[in-house]
Amino acid sequence: QSDAQKWLFAMVGSGLVADEVTYTELIDAAAKAGDGARATLWLDRMRTAALEPNATTYTTLIDAHGHLGDVSAAEAWLCTMTTAGIAPTAATFVAMMGAAAVAHDAEAL
Repeated sequence: QSDAQKWLFAMVGSGLVADEVTYTELIDAAAKAGDGARATLWLDRMRTAALEPNATTYTTLIDAHGHLGDVSAAEAWLCTMTTAGIAPTAATFVAMMGAAAVAHDAEAL
């Protein structure tokens, strides 16, 4: 259990309801921990809670996989985003650039 998840439980325990921002922050925490699978799990839980991901949510997922050097997963999330009718933002494209840079650095090793 991550620290972010502990804070989610504390938040819910105090009577507050998790929203899109909450889940996006949990996705971001997983990303910063280098755990792309957990980031995806939080997206699934977000949808289970009947909340829809927004551009920031998808960009966070793209960034998460990008930091892991998984450009194909980042590209897949970009495709999922656009298929859902959500327009990429400048930050989304910056995240894709970062993913490409990380992958290029890994290939250079």
